[in-house]
Amino acid sequence: MSANASEHQIRRAVVSAMMKHLAETRKTGGVTVKEVLTKNKMLVERTIFDKELEAKKDQVDFLLLAQGDLAKRPEGDAVLLAVCNELYLLDVLDEDGFEQWWEDERGTASDELKAVRAQTEKLVKTLTEDSDGSSDDDNDDDEGESSEEGG
Repeated sequence: MSANASEHQIRRAVVSAMMKHLAETRKTGGVTVKEVLTKNKMLVERTIFDKELEAKKDQVDFLLLAQGDLAKRPEGDAVLLAVCNELYLLDVLDEDGFEQWWEDERGTASDELKAVRAQTEKLVKTLTEDSDGSSDDDNDDDEGESSEEGG
């Protein structure tokens, strides 16, 4: 199958199976998001090819697919938040990927998509502020060191 399938189709199959499993086991108190994603980290990483690129199309696609799938599931918003948090902690997705996903208009194309990502807003804002803030802090430190050395 993978010989003729596009990267997007493979990513969609992985996301769909994983989100279904997470949503179903959440209802029964089964495995946690952390367990599932840690166990399948390599599988997820193999669907994302833009880790080193500025444009995070694969990361955005992964998140849009997860968002779309979870929009149709009970407690999808809580699962999406847990998935996003864990993928960040596992270093599978980065701040730029989350920021580009959040700004992508496809993620707000319907009320269901807006609703399922609502809980994730605080996480995304924290991640993007941290990445923006760390750059500013680094520049402030450099400027402070320059003035101290010069004076």
